[in-house]
Amino acid sequence: MVVFSNDAELNITTPNNIVINWSELRSTIQEYDYPCIFGNEIDLIVEKISSANQIDEESRNAHTQNIQAKVQSHYNSIENNICPKCGGTLVERNGKYGTFLGCSNYPKCRFTYNN
Repeated sequence: MVVFSNDAELNITTPNNIVINWSELRSTIQEYDYPCIFGNEIDLIVEKISSANQIDEESRNAHTQNIQAKVQSHYNSIENNICPKCGGTLVERNGKYGTFLGCSNYPKCRFTYNN
C-alpha cells in the first residue's frame, strides 16, 4: 500500500486501493478481511505509518532529490546499455511486438525496456 498526503492529487486507479490518500488509510485497512487485525491494531498500524511520514520541508526535499537521482541513474544505465537491475549488458532483442532492450543475463534477470 502506498499512502500520499491529502494534498497529493492521485491520477491513478489501482486494484484493491493500494495507492491512496492519507485520509483513506484507516477505512482502507478496515476493508481488508483479516480476522487477526482488530481496531486497536489498526490504530497501531496508522500510528506506525504516520511516524514515518516526512513532515518537515528539508526531509521532503531530500526525499524528492533522492528519488529523482535514482530515476536519473536508472535511465543513465539504460542509455549506456547497462541493466539497472543487475548490471548486465542490455542487448537489442526481437519480440512479438517489435524490438526491445533485454538483459543479457536472461533468464536470471528479466529486465526489459521498450523505447
